Amino acid sequence: MEAIRYGQVSTPGRYFGKPEHFLTAHLVFFAYLCSAKQNRQEYMQLTINLKEGVGDLRFGMPVESVVALLGVADRVDTIDNATNETTTILEYDDLEMTLFFEEENPVLASIGLRNEEASLMGQHVFELDEAAIVDLMAKAGYTETDCDDEDWGERRVSFPQANADLFFDAGELMSIDLGA
Repeated sequence: MEAIRYGQVSTPGRYFGKPEHFLTAHLVFFAYLCSAKQNRQEYMQLTINLKEGVGDLRFGMPVESVVALLGVADRVDTIDNATNETTTILEYDDLEMTLFFEEENPVLASIGLRNEEASLMGQHVFELDEAAIVDLMAKAGYTETDCDDEDWGERRVSFPQANADLFFDAGELMSIDLGA
């Protein structure tokens, strides 16, 4: 039987290294993830392009392309809907963004956005009240609206032509849901 020395790989996926090297490797990886999140915040433009996406994210992008762009999500979940289709959900806490992927080969179908840095038509949309947003959308040709008070207390203002739902609480914009 052959002796296993520190640093030698004995079987695929198993590394017998010195414990301090193992810890160092994990700390370096953790630092990389933290810097990746910081870099993601710095370079990700949160410009909303109605019916197209946000920043470099485009509706119809495969999940692999999104992960290549944004890195590993903070949380990943899947849900089965009524038609036995699976929706994959990626949450990015630092971007205050939730991404929904649908279809057999998952593609980006919708984006939930809560980030106050988001802009729409050159305006920081989370700084605007409902009337100002309705006016901004009307100037861009999105005049059809559908409004409803949700059971959980928020007011939903939908722009069907833009595939956008905006949720308000006490007049303050809380989140935006965008679709293709």
